[in-house]
Amino acid sequence: MFYVTQDLPKGLFKGSIIPRPIAWVSTVGPDGVTNLAPFSYFQAISDVPPMIMFVVTSKDAEMNPKDTLVNIRASGEFVVNIVPESAFEMMDLSSERLPYGESEIDKFGIPTKKSVLIKPPSIAISPINIECVLSEIMDIKESLRGNKMIIGKVVGMSVDESIMEDGRINVKKLRPMCRLGYHGYSVVEKMIERRL
Repeated sequence: MFYVTQDLPKGLFKGSIIPRPIAWVSTVGPDGVTNLAPFSYFQAISDVPPMIMFVVTSKDAEMNPKDTLVNIRASGEFVVNIVPESAFEMMDLSSERLPYGESEIDKFGIPTKKSVLIKPPSIAISPINIECVLSEIMDIKESLRGNKMIIGKVVGMSVDESIMEDGRINVKKLRPMCRLGYHGYSVVEKMIERRL
């Protein structure tokens, strides 16, 4: 079955690009209020220097931007927290759209810890916290939802020793969550290693 773009059934495209890692992004606003939200358009884009990107989507991105975008524009800082299976319920709660100035971290009692180099807090139940400074925000020009790609330069990472083995991250110990199509999620628990 072939579909031209305008005839794609709802969710079929996103349901095909799987699994997608989840960036659980913590920020802080100019008023000091924290914000936490998950994003599944997320990827590493460079390793020298280490840089990542995630995409903020909104039907009205300029008139009613998401708190994450507002806070990053103001502060230039954010933390990407990797979501282990044990934090899935908290991550799901944090996807609720709250009024600006209301903190998901406070509302849902999500534990945090002080980040090392930047102001936004890291999520304590995440075994990997990636501290970033803003590199650029790019408009996805043809997006009808006003998508914005946020590119960050990694300034430091905290990695819990409990997920490490022989100096590497052990996927079986981390058990990171990933996004599937529609309303589905999965856990990465197996690695097949090959050397090129």
